[in-house]
Amino acid sequence: MRERVEQVRAQLREELAQVADLAALVRVRDRYLGRKSGLITQLIKGLGA
Repeated sequence: MRERVEQVRAQLREELAQVADLAALVRVRDRYLGRKSGLITQLIKGLGA
């Protein structure tokens, strides 16, 4: 689990570094924090399993 968290963290940092406008930032936010399929959301749900 720790490895997966580090992978997501690194991936998020890379994507944030490439954000050029508000629309791109919203896409990154949705990809990582989306209610049902966000990458971080899925990691948190996995903690309860």
